[in-house]
Amino acid sequence: MSAPAPASSRPRVDRWRLAHRVGHVAAALVVVAGVVAVATQPTAPPIPEPPPPETWFAADHLAAVEAYQAPRDLVVIGGVLVRLGVAAALALSPPGRALVAALAARLRPWVAAAAVLGGAAVALDVALLPLSFWSGFVHDGAWGLRAQGLGGWLRDWALSGAPTWVGAALAGGAGFALARRLPRGWPPLLALLGAAAVGLVATAYPLVIQPLEHRTAPLEDGPVRDAVDDVVAAAEAEEIDEVLVADASRRTTRQNALVSGIGATRQIVLYDTLVEERAPEEVASVVAHEVAHHQHRDIERGALAGAAAVVVGVYALAGVLAWRTRAGHQATPADPRAAGVVAGLVIVALLVATPVESAMSRRMEAAADWGALELTEDPEAFERVKVEVAQANLGRPEPPAWRHLWWGTHPMRTERLMLAEVWREQRAGEEPREDEAGRSSTVGRVATGHEAPRRR
Repeated sequence: MSAPAPASSRPRVDRWRLAHRVGHVAAALVVVAGVVAVATQPTAPPIPEPPPPETWFAADHLAAVEAYQAPRDLVVIGGVLVRLGVAAALALSPPGRALVAALAARLRPWVAAAAVLGGAAVALDVALLPLSFWSGFVHDGAWGLRAQGLGGWLRDWALSGAPTWVGAALAGGAGFALARRLPRGWPPLLALLGAAAVGLVATAYPLVIQPLEHRTAPLEDGPVRDAVDDVVAAAEAEEIDEVLVADASRRTTRQNALVSGIGATRQIVLYDTLVEERAPEEVASVVAHEVAHHQHRDIERGALAGAAAVVVGVYALAGVLAWRTRAGHQATPADPRAAGVVAGLVIVALLVATPVESAMSRRMEAAADWGALELTEDPEAFERVKVEVAQANLGRPEPPAWRHLWWGTHPMRTERLMLAEVWREQRAGEEPREDEAGRSSTVGRVATGHEAPRRR
């Protein structure tokens, strides 16, 4: 029979158990906060089935869009296969296991884990590089969407990947170090640290990561600035004291805008290609969309949802590592030789989570579109900018269902255009009407007469 623990050690054990329980409760609260953030997210009114894309787009343009996008569908499928292949190579293949074991034998456990996780992130991007190069450099260049040379493109590729590479290495090293130091208490602590990291990245993104992609300057005085200021004033968006313009034209001819940051770091950024090509009221409509994101606190909601996903992911990973330990596949949950398995699981988990993230994003974007219509009360400018930006970017008005459901971060372009008609009819106090075929009727639109993009 073992002797009872000294009385002096019991308070320490009790404090540890209390801290452990508090950690689990805190992690559960993060998950609840993420669920609430998504559940209470503003929504747009239901959108009836839209008419065909030909209602808004000329036939020759739609043919050009399909010629551009169809090969990119194969790139997307190829990307999935590459991700699964890299995950399997790290977690299951004899060479992958041997490489991880060699690193574990030569390096400190946490350093080995950092090397494997960071190296896996680099290896994945390198494996995807041929597809990225063909799609982003060769194919976009052939269709006039790329504005930079090979050196600039490779530089931007490396800069866009570097934060992920560094983050994966830090997460891997910290996670394995905590698991070794706190064999039973590491899941809640790592989960909470990961959740805090999501919030930190969302807050610091405009200050740290965004400058790696673009140089920005305040929107210059003039008709566009006046129209934008009117939108910001109408929204009473006091946290937005400046709208910035990014030098996107050095990289691409695409037109876009974004909102990022939380609180004092909040920024609305417009591509210079958008400012230069669109009329003031159209730019104002785009800004109104981004202001609606700000009003709905979509960055904060996304950060809470991401934090909740991290917590769930850490606990799921802890369960897998505990099972592997009990089954004799690894010595302990903190065995650095399991780092390859962890990397493979993370790659697969991110792929599987994509459609959930996309669905949440589509809901946010639809609500922001509705917010833009409410702010500007200018459905004509809303429609024009949606059509003309789609033309400039060669975006599909209606992508294939599989691609839209898995990777579509915005509603289909036809749905977004239909939303303007819903807004008009609600303002008129009418329910959306349906024609004999069951489709919602629209005010007559004419397909635009823009030329289809020419291949160089």
